[in-house]
Amino acid sequence: MDTTPYPKVSIDEHSIIHLELGSGSIDVSHLREANSKHRALSKVPRPVMISCNAGNKISINTEAMEYCSSKEATDVTTAFALVAQSFIQRYLAKVLMTFHSPPKPTRLFSNKQDALKWLHDCEGAQVPHKQTA
Repeated sequence: MDTTPYPKVSIDEHSIIHLELGSGSIDVSHLREANSKHRALSKVPRPVMISCNAGNKISINTEAMEYCSSKEATDVTTAFALVAQSFIQRYLAKVLMTFHSPPKPTRLFSNKQDALKWLHDCEGAQVPHKQTA
């Protein structure tokens, strides 16, 4: 049974940071913790995919929205792909991007596969590819 608390932060074989926010209320402390975990994995700017498993049960406060576009939150990223599967998640993401847009390429997706493809291909993502001998 997985008991790792949220936010979960990992890095994949393509050097993309995966940030899972969980469900419920998101405040600035959750996002600062995610940023700290990101920096523990890599201080080199990396593309980031953000997702949550909240369905329609998620909220984010104003301070957290403002933090998302701050220098602290964005200086270790090259691009953001937000994965929002429910209507309320898409709505919150659109509000966030309208009023507190990160100063990096940012796009909203309904599934992880499309988000990963965009992160690989978008200008500024600079995803390191494995070298073959």
